Amino acid sequence: MGAYPIEIGRDLYLTKFGGWSTELRDNQIGLNKERLKQTNLLPYTQVIIKKVDESKSIPLFKREFFRVVPIDKTFPEAFLKSLDGEVVLSYEKAELDIEEGSYIVLNSALNALDSPESWVEKLVVKFLKRRGWDLNP
Repeated sequence: MGAYPIEIGRDLYLTKFGGWSTELRDNQIGLNKERLKQTNLLPYTQVIIKKVDESKSIPLFKREFFRVVPIDKTFPEAFLKSLDGEVVLSYEKAELDIEEGSYIVLNSALNALDSPESWVEKLVVKFLKRRGWDLNP
């Protein structure tokens, strides 16, 4: 087996895109169960993904969250596409501009927040408080 995913920074992992699968839901990415065990990522952790060669910058709050699903032989189609630790996406995400073999970065840093979905709200509240706004009129 290969050496993916590779930890490239705290909460950042480099891997390749292995392909599409009908066995995953649209908010899931599959990753070989044995390879997942060799990382600090926990099953069903939320991550955002970014292509390494992505030319336009997309703010974090506009990116989609995915849950990491540990895949093994009970997901035969996805498992064959993640033998070396590649990421597999649902066919429901086929509109994403990504090709098999593309390098992908998984970012799980937002899991450090209580609720990754509300991190923008927390930043806005912090910003307003620093400027002396009364949030409880």
